[in-house]
Amino acid sequence: MNSYICYFLSFILLIQIKSSYLIDTSDCEKTSGCFREPNKCENSNCQHLVKWKDFGDSTQFTLVTKTLPSDFYFAVGFSTDEYMGNDNVVIAFRKQSGYSTIGSFFNYEGYSSEIFDKNDIRIGLSEISFVNEDNYFYCSFNRKKSMNVDNYFNLDNKYYLLIAKGDADFDDPNAYPTYHEFRLSSSELVDFSSTDNIEISTRPIKLAKAHGILMMFSWMFLSTLGILFARYYKYLNSNKTYFGVQLWFVFHRSLMVSVTMLSLLGLLLILIAKNWKWTSSILKINFTHSIIGILTISFSVFQPIYAVFRPGKDAPNRGFFNWAHRLFGILTYVLSIVSVFLGSILFFSNKNWMILIGWVAWLVLLIFLLEISEYKIRSNEAKVSNEKTEFSENDKRTSLFNRNFKSFILVVHIVISSAFAVAIMVLISTI
Repeated sequence: MNSYICYFLSFILLIQIKSSYLIDTSDCEKTSGCFREPNKCENSNCQHLVKWKDFGDSTQFTLVTKTLPSDFYFAVGFSTDEYMGNDNVVIAFRKQSGYSTIGSFFNYEGYSSEIFDKNDIRIGLSEISFVNEDNYFYCSFNRKKSMNVDNYFNLDNKYYLLIAKGDADFDDPNAYPTYHEFRLSSSELVDFSSTDNIEISTRPIKLAKAHGILMMFSWMFLSTLGILFARYYKYLNSNKTYFGVQLWFVFHRSLMVSVTMLSLLGLLLILIAKNWKWTSSILKINFTHSIIGILTISFSVFQPIYAVFRPGKDAPNRGFFNWAHRLFGILTYVLSIVSVFLGSILFFSNKNWMILIGWVAWLVLLIFLLEISEYKIRSNEAKVSNEKTEFSENDKRTSLFNRNFKSFILVVHIVISSAFAVAIMVLISTI
């Protein structure tokens, strides 16, 4: 019995040794400099690792990352700031078949890029090795510190270290990745002759998360509620006014103005996070999200300004105003849903963004239920109006039931919408 226990413990120990073989942090701050995620992680607890060691006229780099279920790349960049653009980049590609390669690129402003030398994709790189094992991808190479090549950065100087990871396209052997599922930058300039442990810059990440949380809360929860009050709940305390307007309008105006203000704040945060640089059209999902997002925010700013100039109730063009305001509102809301979906795809590398499908399904059901109730209420009122009679007790009960049902649905929506919004915001905050 004891021998079986010994075999089992030996087996577990071998697995642990094997899994930590590729992603070894024991030499960090001793013989190698390190940049790791999470900060100061050890061995197999690390998701990504970059190590460097000075060898005189060259620097040895070791890149380790967990594999993806598709063809992917893992890149390390050298930059004069914490942001992409005008950077030296070394990219290791890994194909599902096991094929791996590496290339040296220059990433121009606006994310366009080119290989330093099309005749020698590995210019400046030597002593290259790849290992794929235990769900880790390992790449090691030496990079010459300086070369007589335009835009080739001299690693005797200090640079910010960038890492990126994402799906790779092998149809073009000279292709540069245009979509990054994962990006990080160092918190400070790196001396590549040192053995320092360099931590991740969290400022852009925190700002991006705050942007995502504000936008999700604004458009998933506040804007939906504001639209519902304007469309379905004008009957609430309709015989009273608050600050000169009916209750539904108090809620509608307050909610939609809050959406606009929070959206502008969210836009400011993401611009600061990206160092006031607009997303390149090369990054298709990112660029589409940014364009649809800015259109959504622009329309949301236009709507309250337009509402200030609404004509009086009896004005002949009041009907035109109402329809224009309604159509712009619907367009803005549809754009916001598209933007929220694209944004969630960018935030979540897994399938968490599919929670939004549940949210949209609830919206469809919600509108269906409210439209049925609204139709019944209007039909009942139209019948009484056509017959030119007062409401019978049965008519009153029917109307009251439908209004109470709508009120109940409103409460249910607030609970469900809050749950979806909180779930998404928590997922964003824990990325």
